[in-house]
Amino acid sequence: VMDMVYQDYFDKVYGCWLGKTVCGNIGAPFEGMKQKLNISFHRDMVDKMLPNDDLDLQVLFLDVVKKYGSDFTSEQLAESFVKNCPYAPGEYAYFKKNFKSGILPPLSGSFNNEVYRNGMGCLIRSELWACLAPNDPERAIEYCVRDGCLDHCGDGLYGEIFMTALQSLAFSVRNEYELVARALAFIPADCRLAEVIRNTVQWTRTDLTYAQIRDKIVAVYGSAEATSVFQNLGFILLGLLRGSEDLLQSAIEVCGCGFDTDCTCATLGAIKGILLGAAKLNQSFDFSEVTYQLGVTAEKRSDRVYDLSEEIAELGAVLNGFVGYTPKYVKQPFAPVSSVVIRAEYTDGRPSIGFGETKRVRLHICNPAAEDLRLQFSCEAPLILDRREAVIAGGAEQSVVLTVQIDRNASSMAAENVVTVRYGESGVYRFGFMGKRRYTVYGPFWKNNVEVPQLREQESYWNYFPAETAAEQMDKIRFYHTNCLAREIAVTDALDSSNYLCEFDNSGDAVTLEDHLSFEGQAYYVLQHTFVSPRAFRCDLQLGYNSALEFYLNERKLAVNGESAHYTPENAHCFGVDIREGENVITIKIKKCGDRTRFSFDFLENGACSNHITNFFIKK
Repeated sequence: VMDMVYQDYFDKVYGCWLGKTVCGNIGAPFEGMKQKLNISFHRDMVDKMLPNDDLDLQVLFLDVVKKYGSDFTSEQLAESFVKNCPYAPGEYAYFKKNFKSGILPPLSGSFNNEVYRNGMGCLIRSELWACLAPNDPERAIEYCVRDGCLDHCGDGLYGEIFMTALQSLAFSVRNEYELVARALAFIPADCRLAEVIRNTVQWTRTDLTYAQIRDKIVAVYGSAEATSVFQNLGFILLGLLRGSEDLLQSAIEVCGCGFDTDCTCATLGAIKGILLGAAKLNQSFDFSEVTYQLGVTAEKRSDRVYDLSEEIAELGAVLNGFVGYTPKYVKQPFAPVSSVVIRAEYTDGRPSIGFGETKRVRLHICNPAAEDLRLQFSCEAPLILDRREAVIAGGAEQSVVLTVQIDRNASSMAAENVVTVRYGESGVYRFGFMGKRRYTVYGPFWKNNVEVPQLREQESYWNYFPAETAAEQMDKIRFYHTNCLAREIAVTDALDSSNYLCEFDNSGDAVTLEDHLSFEGQAYYVLQHTFVSPRAFRCDLQLGYNSALEFYLNERKLAVNGESAHYTPENAHCFGVDIREGENVITIKIKKCGDRTRFSFDFLENGACSNHITNFFIKK
């Protein structure tokens, strides 16, 4: 890096962001279309630039690095994300909910985020870290992990690590197959994403056509979730290894694969932009005046991609110590980052708490100063701490164990339960627990496929299974022996106290019935959850389910689903939902007919893909 000529470095950085913005704009209108697309390039695809989260969050994170330099933290990225990004699709919403509850990175990317943790949302943020650490994949990955763990884990995070390494190496490595092979070494060899990469590379070396490889990627690694990293990274590699050398045509080809098209096109464009450089791109297409639009709140010099690229390249030159380069826009020295390091470890691994639970958190604290460090702990009732302060010796690394519980006399608990740690003159660290939702269960409501009356002496019950063939009769009898049917029941009838089954507290939004209910077989259940709102207001609602379901709020039926579905947290939406001040009662009737019956609900601030509302209290 030290020997890199700044102008050559800037040319590749500028090429990266030209490819990112222009190709992302080509794919944006088709985002989420999961079929093959027959499209061709026309200039108006890039004449009007559209906002894109692929770029939005990187601009926010650029501001953080400009302020703090290479010592920036995940928490600083998270604070900018929450404060300045108004929208919240998928994993963004669950990250924000976790972070507001004091569930910090890396748990913010894994807890309560089962469906979206392997999405494309952090892979598409790789370019900034690669550009700030050109030809230095280890350091680029160090940066990107601080970002990706905000809202992803596992293969989702490995996707950003792989792409960051590849793009960092692209500043010096020209061969695409070598790029992929070297970047692959930075993720676990046994993870599913590594398998996607290896097989896609293998398929591109065969006689299979581009379209046939696309179909194999979908058949073997496809997901109904359009943003799944597995199929989409496969498409990016397909475009890189077998696509056209022409930037725009390669983007059109990848867009034709469908699914998360804005992300696949933008990421491919960024890679090819680094490899080709801006000068070559502008010779072919004259993108010198290309602009970008933001959907987040951020200060920027202008809307020109050239100026954004210059800011990134200048910051990279400063971080990498380019000889003889005088920065124009990066303010130095960078703002100091606290030398005190605190990390919360949940001793049971679960950052949630319920009524009657006692939780322990081990705070790992590093105090590099010579003086002792006094910590003060505080929280809001009904959360209770076993201690209010601790002292860490100067120059020491120590652990402090805090015991946390909900006041046993409390009639309700907060959905967000945050502990604040104050230290030094102005140091603040937060961690917390998501309150477990309490459900009261009625049921199970089931019946036999054939109701056999009381038999007379020596009478065979087989006579009550009439059938035209012996096989049909045996089917009915064996079903009677080994299975049952769910019995329809009105919600109002189900809520009789004689039907009461149990109560349980659920960690996270998604409820899997089999985790709490042991009856084996088809049945209906009715569940109730009561929460308290400090005010009356109108909001929106999203529901997830994979079975027949009825959803009521305060006895008003808001949603009905009559069939099985692939579970996501966003199977249905209801707009204009009225929340009462005080107690609100949710009633859910759901049919259990498989081995993993699931549902979830979340209240939203402003329609689909908006922030979840969490300022509720859970009724005991």
